[in-house]
Formats: sequence, structure tokens, C-alpha cells
Amino acid sequence: MAERLSRWIEDQVQEARTVQPEPPILSGKPTSVQRQSLQQELAIHERNLCKLREQAAMYAISDIPLHLLKRIEAEETAIQTIKEKLGKLS
Repeated sequence: MAERLSRWIEDQVQEARTVQPEPPILSGKPTSVQRQSLQQELAIHERNLCKLREQAAMYAISDIPLHLLKRIEAEETAIQTIKEKLGKLS
């Protein structure tokens, strides 16, 4: 079970590190493709955050591993950044 968890964590880290290129803005106007891309990226980060929080819930608050706390913080930051980008497109 520990090996499966370790493999899953590695997969999540790899997915989080994968940077998706932003679609180009044509004529200075945001496109529906760009908005859709950001919404998909937001959904991925929100799903990752949910999974990380589930993992953290298995520990006492003072025993949550540091790497898990850092991943949660990174996902929260990514979500905030994407929401700001979406807000600018409105």
C-alpha cells in the first residue's frame, strides 16, 4: 500500500509540474479557447488540492508531512493565479 501511495504522489507531483502553455491572445482580445484552457487547468488544480487535503486528513494536524503542506500551498497559489487570469479576461 505504501508503494501505491508513493507512486500516486509521484504522479501528482509530475502532473503539477507539467506547465500547460497559454493559448495566444489574438488581436489583444481573449479567446474562448484561452478561457476554456484556463478553466480546465483550474479544474485540475482544484482536483489535486482536494486529493492533497484528503491525504493530509489522515494525519494529526501537527504530524502532516512538510512536503504535503508545501504541495497544498503550491496548489492554492496556482488556483489563485488562474482565478486572477480568468478575472482579467472578463
